[in-house]
Amino acid sequence: IPLATIGFIVGAILFALYAFSLRPYAASGGIRYSYIWAYYLMAITFLMWGVAAANGTEISLFMGVLAGNACILAGSVLLLNTVVRDRTMESIAAGVAVVLFVGRLSLLPPAPYMEGGVLVFNTDPIVSAVYALLFAAIWLPASISVGAAVGAQGKVPEFTRLVTWLSGLSL
Repeated sequence: IPLATIGFIVGAILFALYAFSLRPYAASGGIRYSYIWAYYLMAITFLMWGVAAANGTEISLFMGVLAGNACILAGSVLLLNTVVRDRTMESIAAGVAVVLFVGRLSLLPPAPYMEGGVLVFNTDPIVSAVYALLFAAIWLPASISVGAAVGAQGKVPEFTRLVTWLSGLSL
């Protein structure tokens, strides 16, 4: 079993457990379900990458990375709901996500490969920059916002301290 498969499967399990653990906070109105579904999509992404790495063929790696890209874009749209909460902005973001995915598929297709049991994404710098921007502008603020909401419920004080520290870093 390639090292990449093990790492991605462990990551998938952890993302799924994280999303599952937040269900009580969504049920009480503390956070939005869209946040939880975004992290389930991240778990699915890691699972697909793990399966693709286990298979190791060129087509499975290509399809796994491409499907993962689609899940990350969809998760980003879901997380935008946590940060912005504006239906018009969500619709625009969904349209932009589709354009980014089509551009990824047609102009800058993934070219991953396996090397020594590690999945090398071999991602174009433009695509890397787009994903870095998505994580910095959407995933991190959404996670900090939800962390603050969960911490404000007073059930996990050490979590509140961590979120406060992260909030200071992101400003």
